Amino acid sequence: MLNLDSEKEGRFEVKNPSYSDGSLGLAAIGQNVRITPLEAISIPNTVINDGVYVKPYIVDSYVDDKNNVIEQVNTTSYSVIEKSTAEEMKKQMINVVDMGTAKSAYMNNQEVGGKTGSTQRVELTGSSKTAQEHSDGWFSGFFKANGRYYSMVVFVEDINKDSESGGNTAAPIFKNIILKVQQYLK
Repeated sequence: MLNLDSEKEGRFEVKNPSYSDGSLGLAAIGQNVRITPLEAISIPNTVINDGVYVKPYIVDSYVDDKNNVIEQVNTTSYSVIEKSTAEEMKKQMINVVDMGTAKSAYMNNQEVGGKTGSTQRVELTGSSKTAQEHSDGWFSGFFKANGRYYSMVVFVEDINKDSESGGNTAAPIFKNIILKVQQYLK
């Protein structure tokens, strides 16, 4: 959380997940859990930082009119998973792009890893509060350019749940952004 005005945070869709009805097991694989893109980006960030969670921030320093740093803003970081676990997750996230559900984000000679997701949610709309089903596509991942890691989340709202997924909606957008970033970094 960035502590911004009106910032949202994720939540369990099941009030009291439990082992006995299976809802806790579903939550463990991401079902019945809502997260924000900012929360989702912490996953690849932690992986590429060797298991260290670094709290996101918007401003990293204050500068004068000549771009001299007046004050550096410090961020919070702490280890949340073992380095060996982060390394294994990184390999698995690269496999998702190389030969899994995110093949559409694959690029030759480019380190890209991530996780696709397709969500189902119900929203109450209109004055009669009619329940309406929605599905969204996600891709949360990382890539390496010029020796540095970058991460991002792509969220595509209201995809066709019968024919679309995070792998064929969000992952190609992720790849296109990488291509633009590479042009900028040259």
